[in-house]
Amino acid sequence: MDTAGLDADSVLFGDGSLIDSMALVGLIIKVEEHVLETTGQEIQVIDDAAIIADGQTPFRSPRTLAAHVLAKTTA
Repeated sequence: MDTAGLDADSVLFGDGSLIDSMALVGLIIKVEEHVLETTGQEIQVIDDAAIIADGQTPFRSPRTLAAHVLAKTTA
């Protein structure tokens, strides 16, 4: 993936996304692994809340994904 022009509000999922679904799955796995390695916490990024987000998917952008992960690690 070319990250030129990527910022916190770049579209990751949905119309105009920068990555395809397989790359998104890979990103989610990497995030889960990173959280485990750095905090010792095992989290599931994809859960019912993420899937049933009333159109506000946490996978919309790097910013929303980070907020979702932060909420899971501080819960």
